Amino acid sequence: MTAAGWRDSIPAATMKESFKQRAYRILSSKILGGELRPGDELDRRSMAVQLGMSVAPVLEAMLLLTEEGLLEGLRDAASPDEAEALVRDHLNSGKSALGIK
Repeated sequence: MTAAGWRDSIPAATMKESFKQRAYRILSSKILGGELRPGDELDRRSMAVQLGMSVAPVLEAMLLLTEEGLLEGLRDAASPDEAEALVRDHLNSGKSALGIK
């Protein structure tokens, strides 16, 4: 069994998932289950809202799915506004984890 394989055998509720892992699990499930089909447009901002998280973990999950061949056409570079938002999201996530407001 591969390292990722053991995670698939454990229900999500029994282990603590990061936002990236949760986004990856949900998106890959939608792709493999046919809910998202080839040619469907995915907007990372609207997906983040649907999943109740910031854009950064959704983008990270989408990049991983692209590397695995489940997504295509994801731009390599974000616009300056998107890059700034991603950096802000990461900083805010780190602050939250440390209990800083």
